[in-house]
Amino acid sequence: MSPTLNINVFTAPEKAMVGERARPFGPPRAFDPITSTLIFGENDAVARAIH
Repeated sequence: MSPTLNINVFTAPEKAMVGERARPFGPPRAFDPITSTLIFGENDAVARAIH
């Protein structure tokens, strides 16, 4: 039987930026969400964060 891999993904909410808007309309400025991915098996794990 081959080993089983599992995956968990966490996405943090976007963070608001302080400062004036480039335009008077549209959504407020914000940083993009940050995503972290964890791939794991019975004995080992690999994590990756994407900003």
